[in-house]
Amino acid sequence: MAALAQQVAVAMQSRLLFEQMQRSREQLSEALRIASMGYIELDFLNQTITLSDEYYVCCARHQKTKADNQLPLAIYSSKIYAARRYTA
Repeated sequence: MAALAQQVAVAMQSRLLFEQMQRSREQLSEALRIASMGYIELDFLNQTITLSDEYYVCCARHQKTKADNQLPLAIYSSKIYAARRYTA
């Protein structure tokens, strides 16, 4: 019986931690939106870049789907260099 009570306590604590993490993510997203900031996450191992939703808002771009947030590094790099060529 004590083991079951301990498992329930662990499950409840896990749920509370998950809810706290979810609130923190929502607060961070709101802060990024208010500050007009976004972020880029680079995965060297898989050679991909993940762009935050806020990144698209900052750049006045629209992603078609959530999957558009992740790009191969080579494609992202070519777009950045192409954009710089025209603005330089």
